[in-house]
Amino acid sequence: MKQVLIDTDVLLDCCLNREPFAKDAIQLLSLCERGLIQGHTTPLILSNFYYLVRKNNTHQQVVSILKKLTSILQNIPITTESLMQAIESPFKDFEDALQYHSCVDQGDIQCIITRNKKDFRNSQIAVMLPSEFLAHHLGNGNATNNPIAGR
Repeated sequence: MKQVLIDTDVLLDCCLNREPFAKDAIQLLSLCERGLIQGHTTPLILSNFYYLVRKNNTHQQVVSILKKLTSILQNIPITTESLMQAIESPFKDFEDALQYHSCVDQGDIQCIITRNKKDFRNSQIAVMLPSEFLAHHLGNGNATNNPIAGR
């Protein structure tokens, strides 16, 4: 099964129904929910997600969404080793360096799915937009039910 890290922006696209990106994000999370791919996240991604979604929602609403996400996605820890690697890395964005080195330490992540590909230029792991991942790996599937909104 394909192992992917799903970045904050993609989770936000799904949850906030941000056009024109929502459809691909929803399809991606639906594939995770159905067990066709294994999606991963990190504590930092979830923390950033909480901070951004909380601006327009109650704490309880955001916690409910986080519970749904963590039932669909596996959590990758940010270890001391990945933290130190991120500090020493050539990545310009420290947050993305943490995500990347956590994936490297995990050992089985095959792709980072983000809309922010430019910050992952130094990645040895494939980096794709949601649309690229769906087109390249899955063809034109029709998984369009939003797994976050529909529970």
